[in-house]
Amino acid sequence: MLVLVGYSLPEDDALIRFIIRQFAEEPEDAFGKFLFYIDPLNNRDKLDRLSQIFPWASDQRLTIFPYEAGFAEFAKQCCSLIP
Repeated sequence: MLVLVGYSLPEDDALIRFIIRQFAEEPEDAFGKFLFYIDPLNNRDKLDRLSQIFPWASDQRLTIFPYEAGFAEFAKQCCSLIP
């Protein structure tokens, strides 16, 4: 599982993009992995940015959860799922 919080993945940040790409460098690496992208950007923009890092992600091997609310709301919803 990879959780990105409030990071816009700018094109000029090659080092961070490289590190994130290591999470699932090839489609085979992504099977069973989850990526949560928490940022106020609209979901389409988030998915567009992730497709630059994971161009094969549209084949559904990497499960991506774009989340538009803030981290506090994300954490609150996650905590509500804990029995």
